[in-house]
Amino acid sequence: NYFQFTEGIYLLFFFVSGVVACGIGFFVWSINRLLTKLRHPPPFHGMSLLIALAQPCIFGICLGSGPLMIAVLVIWVWFASGNTTGVICMPTPIDVAPNLLPINAKLCLQDLTDWSGEADPETVLRPGRQQLTIFFLGVYATFLYARLVLPKYSDEDRLTDVQRLALKNKKEDKKAAAIAAASMPDEEDELPPDDTFQPHIWSRSTFIFLSAFVQFCLVVQMEFSYANLFQNNIYYWILGFKVMYFFVEVFIMSVICVDKIEYAPMSAAVALVSNMTTMGASSFSQFLLSFFAGLFLTCLERLFVAPFISETMNLWPRWKLMLKRRFRGNKRMTRDEKAKEELEWRRVNEEIELLSEGIEPCLDSLADYAIDSTGLVLAPVTYACLQLFYDENQIASLYAIQTNQIFYYIIFAFLIIPFTFVCDTFLHNANELLHGWKIFDYLSYQRYRFSVREYRWMLRNPVMDESISEEFQTVDLLCFSSQFYFLMGLLAFAMVLICMSIEAILRLNYNPLGDMAFLILFVAVFLVGEIMVRVYERMADIKVKRLNWRGLWATKQIEGTVDDDVAAKLAVGEGKQADLEQERLELQALNSERFRHRFLERNRPWILQHLVELLTPRSLDQPGPDGRPTVEYVRDIYAELMSMGEGLRKPGDREDISSDEEDELEALRRHWSRAPLSGAPLAIARMWLARARKRRAFSKMVRGIVDQNKRTACEICGRTPEKNNIKLTCHLARRGEPDLTAIDRLIAEFEELYGVNELEPQLWKAYFRAHAEYCTRCSMCEDSMAQERLLQASKAPGPSRITRPQDISSDEEDDMVDFDPVVVTRTSPEGRMMSKWLVAARKKLGGAFPRPDARKQMEKYAQKLRELKMKKARGAVQPTAEELAKDPIMKELQGETANVTAATKALALRWIRLARDVMESKFKYRSETFREDVDTLLGMMPEEDDWYFGAALRLEGRDLLVKGAALEDDRRTLEAEAAVKVHKIERDLEGHLVDRQAELERERKLFNTKLAQQNDKILLDIEVRRGELEKLKELRKKEFMAEERKAREEMGAAPTEMIQSHRNQLLAIDQQMLDEQHNTEEYRREEDAQAKIMFDRAELIKLAEMERRKALASENIARIRQEVTQKVKAAEAEWQSGTAKWLAVARRKVQVKNKEDEEARAGKRKRKGGK
Repeated sequence: NYFQFTEGIYLLFFFVSGVVACGIGFFVWSINRLLTKLRHPPPFHGMSLLIALAQPCIFGICLGSGPLMIAVLVIWVWFASGNTTGVICMPTPIDVAPNLLPINAKLCLQDLTDWSGEADPETVLRPGRQQLTIFFLGVYATFLYARLVLPKYSDEDRLTDVQRLALKNKKEDKKAAAIAAASMPDEEDELPPDDTFQPHIWSRSTFIFLSAFVQFCLVVQMEFSYANLFQNNIYYWILGFKVMYFFVEVFIMSVICVDKIEYAPMSAAVALVSNMTTMGASSFSQFLLSFFAGLFLTCLERLFVAPFISETMNLWPRWKLMLKRRFRGNKRMTRDEKAKEELEWRRVNEEIELLSEGIEPCLDSLADYAIDSTGLVLAPVTYACLQLFYDENQIASLYAIQTNQIFYYIIFAFLIIPFTFVCDTFLHNANELLHGWKIFDYLSYQRYRFSVREYRWMLRNPVMDESISEEFQTVDLLCFSSQFYFLMGLLAFAMVLICMSIEAILRLNYNPLGDMAFLILFVAVFLVGEIMVRVYERMADIKVKRLNWRGLWATKQIEGTVDDDVAAKLAVGEGKQADLEQERLELQALNSERFRHRFLERNRPWILQHLVELLTPRSLDQPGPDGRPTVEYVRDIYAELMSMGEGLRKPGDREDISSDEEDELEALRRHWSRAPLSGAPLAIARMWLARARKRRAFSKMVRGIVDQNKRTACEICGRTPEKNNIKLTCHLARRGEPDLTAIDRLIAEFEELYGVNELEPQLWKAYFRAHAEYCTRCSMCEDSMAQERLLQASKAPGPSRITRPQDISSDEEDDMVDFDPVVVTRTSPEGRMMSKWLVAARKKLGGAFPRPDARKQMEKYAQKLRELKMKKARGAVQPTAEELAKDPIMKELQGETANVTAATKALALRWIRLARDVMESKFKYRSETFREDVDTLLGMMPEEDDWYFGAALRLEGRDLLVKGAALEDDRRTLEAEAAVKVHKIERDLEGHLVDRQAELERERKLFNTKLAQQNDKILLDIEVRRGELEKLKELRKKEFMAEERKAREEMGAAPTEMIQSHRNQLLAIDQQMLDEQHNTEEYRREEDAQAKIMFDRAELIKLAEMERRKALASENIARIRQEVTQKVKAAEAEWQSGTAKWLAVARRKVQVKNKEDEEARAGKRKRKGGK
């Protein structure tokens, strides 16, 4: 129990522990296999999944941590004590002068002491410098990781490996020309690039800050693990640290760094340090119990806890909205607020659906597994570092572990790796059974994707899968390959080295900043690190053909082709017999001309899209198969691919025989010019292409929604797939009928509401769900309707078919001869002949006459004649171009551009709005007048008078009255809705104007206050300066009086020149006082004027913004009212037209009836009077 047994006993214990771990994994998988709810459980993936998990992990982590471990060994040898095994450092230094030390002592920096000279060179400085060097090594590895994950790639770096190689060769060919061009002076100087926008530096700084924070947490955890409190409650503290680091990852790491690849190695370092703290157990049995406790926690976390937490975080937005609705109370909401809340609810639900059904849960599980596996593989290396620096960092000694005991920890960590990978294989299979994730399929796809990649370093690829959450895009791009684990191992091991070096520095009481060798070690580590990076890059390009090694992470596009790869496999005999047979058939198909032709036909769009990537610039400059440049040859092949299809003439076809499928448009289309488009045609083509791509993308987004709205039975015949063996199809509809243009109409309305540049998928889906109409048709109904349409189109006009407008030619439109109106009586020969023809035509056509739409057709024809007559009349009145050219006014106006000011534009817009309001009021007044007239005339046409007026006329008037009332109700409803919107706009405008006005007042008061303060300050400066000059004047007076007194004593009287000079100097001081006061006041006035000008200009800008806001509000109000008018005006205009006709007929009949009644009453009175 206290490492007193022999090595064989402990090796047996370790082996049994690994087998028990595998048994636990098998037990977990068996339980889930027996209790799975999947209808078709996935098969167990054993060795293939184990290889997919272990191979890239072990290889990548060894690549990442291997160079660091080599550097650690070099540092250990460099600073090893000469008293033990050191070969560079001397034994205990002798008391000699530093310049007399041997060269090996200087290489070990033994000639440098600390600044205070108090630190012991053997027990403090040497091990302290050793650990400081390791600390710098970890810091350099952290910075290197930041450069790799957060790079600053140029456009050339973003090219594929093939393109970069071709570009490099082309640059070498044109190097002399480039040097000559660079030596020539530039015609115009270009602006230097802006160095302020450096987003990669900001991201790296954030990453370094986060790594420092995590490093601090690790050091605190290590210090705490030495305490007896931790050792006595080790299981509780393991669980507590897991919970704490989970909150750190969710609320700190994932918030600061959006991409998981940035903080996943930090989590691996946390897991590694947490596993290392289990060494604080008091005995070997407790150490094993800690291992199995961690294993059980891992099983629970991967199978239940992590998926539950991920699902909870995905559902939190929905719960947040539900809580918001719950605690809102009975607060009433407007229609816009309800629509906005409903749209937000739909968006959140769709996002939850996408996150739950996408690959994100599987990616999250694999990323957590990668963190644990990184800590697993790095554990032996970490324990080896503890063995190397046992006396320096004292971590093992604080855990009461002897030097010979660490060997057992290293062996255990090494032997448990394969068993843990086997256990992980069972856990991943259990996850497939429990959650339905396709983990094996995803890993197999990622291995294939990594093998056929175009970029040697995957992070150079600028194309990421945007359908995946942003957190996992880079992780998915790295394909869980050896490159991914290389990055994980690099940063995780670097952070562990930093943590252990900090622990050692603290135990040694070593002050790094007080050491003279601090900067030397820092520069040496970073300089040697940069040199070794270049060396390792060169080593990665080394090829070993005997071992079929093409270099580290070399892509197939650089060395060899698919044919070479398959042929090599066939020659060596690699793989199973079935795989070899499949590869042989693939190679045979690739060499077949028929297969290649079919491949070109089926993959034509992809080839045309990626043609620029398949051909390098250097290959385009070389001669082609026909001797011409490859560029021209490729252009011809491109044209042939574009014209590939039906109706294409092949070499040798006769020109005088046309194809049955060929038409003139197809022939013209094939002979279009191949020259690139430019100008307006290019803009039109790009616009069409953008709209077509948008229509295709939007249609794909809602295809599932359309399928979800498919009914269980046909809406026409009621057939179902179960009973009638038919296929149901859901179509977009309009008013219950399938409409092929419905998707275009919905996209146009969506763009009108949200803007043309709005491409948010969730917003489009929500809008589509709210406004789309659907109809379900069966295959039989669709076939019958299609046949009916074809039959109707093939029928000629006759009794069984109503004449349609397209059956009548338009010969009389432009070349119609004008005739005077002719009146033909029915009794004349011409009238009888026309009547006879009319009766015969009606008899042949069949049916009832007159037709229901005869009056409408007649009015349409009459209107056409009137428009033609007005067109000719306008042409006669309108002056010709020659008359306009002779007009002197037009001559003056030619070449001039009207200068429209803002006031003129505002007046014009106001006049237009007032004119529209007047026209609208007249239109409404006419409708009201018509309704009153119809109501009045209907009152004069009682039902008992139907013998005179006719029931049809009365019923038509009543229908018109009902329709007019309905239109009025619709108008009032729309006007009420518009009034609400207008009121909201006016209220918002009023609030905005009040806030702006208050802001202007505050700024004006602040400006006046500031101006007054500046003036007071300037006046105070003037007074201070005036006081200084007064003091100077008094001082000079005293000096002058002393000089004059001395002159009088010596000479008897002061000279006149001296007195005059003194007087002039005093006057100069007075003048200086006046000049400075005047200049200062002038400066103050200029500053005040300039400040007022700037303030007035800013105020005018804000006032102009307020006016613009007013104008915008007016435009919105006018637009809302115009929309209301457009919605009701068409139907109301049609109603007014029909009502006007009815009123004309009804008034005439009522007038005639009233006149006849009056005559009857007059005759009756006359007869009574006669009696």
